[in-house]
Amino acid sequence: MSELETTVHRSIEEVNRNQWNNIVVHSETGSVFHRHEWLRAIERGLGHEPYHVVVRKNGNPVGLFPNFLTELDLPSLSSVGEQLSIDSIPESVWSAADDLSWDESPSIKRLVSITPGYGGPVLTTSEEEGMKLLLDAVDDIEDTAVLNHTIKAKETAFVRYNKLLSKRGYEPVLLDCRFEISLGVDIEEIVDAMDKERRKALRDARENDHAVEIVELDEETVPETYRRYLIDIDRVDGEPHSRAFFEAIAAELGDRTKVFVATVDGEEVGRYVCLVDEERSTLHYFFSAIGDSDNFAANPAELLHMNAMEWAKERGYDYYDFGSTGSDFRDGTFRFKEKFNGRLIPTLQWERGSSRLLWPAYKIARSSYQRMVY
Repeated sequence: MSELETTVHRSIEEVNRNQWNNIVVHSETGSVFHRHEWLRAIERGLGHEPYHVVVRKNGNPVGLFPNFLTELDLPSLSSVGEQLSIDSIPESVWSAADDLSWDESPSIKRLVSITPGYGGPVLTTSEEEGMKLLLDAVDDIEDTAVLNHTIKAKETAFVRYNKLLSKRGYEPVLLDCRFEISLGVDIEEIVDAMDKERRKALRDARENDHAVEIVELDEETVPETYRRYLIDIDRVDGEPHSRAFFEAIAAELGDRTKVFVATVDGEEVGRYVCLVDEERSTLHYFFSAIGDSDNFAANPAELLHMNAMEWAKERGYDYYDFGSTGSDFRDGTFRFKEKFNGRLIPTLQWERGSSRLLWPAYKIARSSYQRMVY
């Protein structure tokens, strides 16, 4: 008889915080995004439905698998159908595909571990049996509106689970990546390794009467940070997180967030919100809040990234993470981050369909949409 058992929790508050975080701290794959506080901020600030799985050994937690049920935007096949010439698709799939629409299927959801941030299963012992039990528990989560399950992991160590996940029907996806700089060398060595364009921008920024202040995300800093963040998101036609999420991060992870605020000639030219990941000895750049486009003339990005790296290095952290970006060398954000000469790391992601009909239809629509916009 197995000494392991699993439970599924509909709120992170159902699980003891110290026990949960103890697993994160003592695992090889846990990160700040697995912590009890981050999951509670998502639950409070974004309202995603939690389905957190815990595996226990003799009553003590030894593994966890956080998941959230979220709304999923669905592309309409009617807008891309003219580009498809696939005769082998069963009529039942096409029938299901006809129901897919950006606006007409708000009830379709996906189960994802974790969003925003990175997730995946975390275990401290009984790895093989624990993994199987965690995945079994996800299989048993019953909701007819679930289209698929997605795992988006930060650490490359998660590749150890690829064959097991493949056996369970998961398919690898490589759409995102991140750049990471090692802080094990002098700051000037980091600067010297940058592209000449970034070095020049940094020199120009430092020639101004500049300063960078470092504060926590709290009740005082949230309003202006969020105002500037909304301007940045609007500029790139992105979908913003709610202010409630920023407030929840401030309440739950105030000591784990650092807001870097750059000023030139006494005027603020931008700020970055970074997350401290002690489990992985990393400082994560996470939210941009530059604000008005006129601020770019002062090269705030170079000032903010460099001061964030200096702050992290002084405190003994090993890495500075530039945050997630699409895996596309043609993209402006990708090329900008690339010129800091960080190590390019693929974001490991797996997905598995839950709906026998809707999942194939969704993949058809998504593939067609990607051919149109990529």
